Amino acid sequence: MKHILDFLESFVIIILVLAGLVGLSYRMFRGGGWFESALERAAELVFQNVTVSIVVAIAVTIPLVIWHDRRAAKGVHGKRLPTIILYALMAAGVFFVGHYAIRGTL
Repeated sequence: MKHILDFLESFVIIILVLAGLVGLSYRMFRGGGWFESALERAAELVFQNVTVSIVVAIAVTIPLVIWHDRRAAKGVHGKRLPTIILYALMAAGVFFVGHYAIRGTL
């Protein structure tokens, strides 16, 4: 009986993660989706304010590089990040399955 419950739990987790990935991919890459609108906004900002964009890119890059080097030097690797990503994908899967069940569309 325990094997059956373990199998069902794993099956539900896989289905929810796949539903989350499919739903996020659909919303991201469809025409007029998140990727297209973010790219349009980013291009608008970059081409209107080139100097500000360069300064912001440098100001963001330097702290990120320093942070990454310190974490790599200490050998600290995120053990919770994969779990958080898994739960986020499962939550997205629940959202998209529910949205599809209620509205019939992603």
